[in-house]
Amino acid sequence: CVCQSGRFLVGNTSLEKLVINEPTSSGWSAFSRLLCNTSTISNTHCSNHTLTQIHCHGYGEEVPRSVERYLEMNKYQEHVATTKILMHHPVFNMETFFQWKLKFLPVLLAWFHEAMSV
Repeated sequence: CVCQSGRFLVGNTSLEKLVINEPTSSGWSAFSRLLCNTSTISNTHCSNHTLTQIHCHGYGEEVPRSVERYLEMNKYQEHVATTKILMHHPVFNMETFFQWKLKFLPVLLAWFHEAMSV
């Protein structure tokens, strides 16, 4: 089952290519969430950024564009997490950072500086 495969890929940092048989539309949806979980910034950051190719047998033998887009993004490892975050979370709630007062400011500024180069 594609959904079960997706569970073990959540923490994957080495598997780059995968072959699956007869994926369903719900299976492709699960792979899309695995590659870029947009529910929160943290989940987006923790999404799979390693998988770059999925070959399938059945279901028209084509990877849906929504999945293919994330696989292509994963080929550029250096800034893939930052790109996915900026793509799906263009507005940040800064109140989360207020609890650290100014202690977190240098880290936040460094992240935004790096994000500007993406």
